[in-house]
Amino acid sequence: MALKNRLERVEDAAAKADFEHKVAFITYDLAEKPKAEAIAEWEAENGPIAGYQIVIVTSYEPAPVV
Repeated sequence: MALKNRLERVEDAAAKADFEHKVAFITYDLAEKPKAEAIAEWEAENGPIAGYQIVIVTSYEPAPVV
């Protein structure tokens, strides 16, 4: 998915940057899971989200063209 690749590049750049705060990029597809589940998955992989600036990107399934 092109969006996922772009977000991974942003995450990589943010990790290398000298930010005052750590940034958590959380992405999820609304059709697949709720925001709370996406955050829980992020925490399972990265540890507690406390202390992070959070960027949440929600993708939506496009409506069918009729």
